[in-house]
Amino acid sequence: MRDLRDVEAEAFRRCLDTPARASTLPPAAYTDAELYEREQRLVFRQGWVGVGRADRWTNTGDYATFEIGGVPVVVVRADNGLRAHANTCRHRASMIVSGEGNCTRMRCPFHAWTYSLDGRLVGAPDMHRTPGFDKEEHGLVPFRVEQRHGFVFVSVDPDPPSIDDWFAD
Repeated sequence: MRDLRDVEAEAFRRCLDTPARASTLPPAAYTDAELYEREQRLVFRQGWVGVGRADRWTNTGDYATFEIGGVPVVVVRADNGLRAHANTCRHRASMIVSGEGNCTRMRCPFHAWTYSLDGRLVGAPDMHRTPGFDKEEHGLVPFRVEQRHGFVFVSVDPDPPSIDDWFAD
């Protein structure tokens, strides 16, 4: 007897066949939580994901938020170019900004931890009372961001392939 995963794998392969012989995706491709998580892990959390045209971030402070493979991300134009960070406060994991807009700093709505556009923690109310607290250790988690031909790509992978190698693959 064949395993359900073998049947699904065969159905996925048939989707890639020539148009005359191809079939639609199996229903599990739309409903199975395990397949969804695998797709998030293998497709979106590895490699690079296009997030828009570079002209979306024209002015310093322009930002837009995304979810890439379940990871909240903010892309912002800093003084030194585009930056991508986890859109999660390092204090209590609250989302820092939403949608898109323009700002001079990013401030968490929960306890007002404030981050510069390059992701450095620049304000943490009352944390000066915490022994050993070092703002340098609590900046936003950075992600790689690259531009190619006017398009912006982000990788949430801690060690992504070079974007040029990824495109060549």
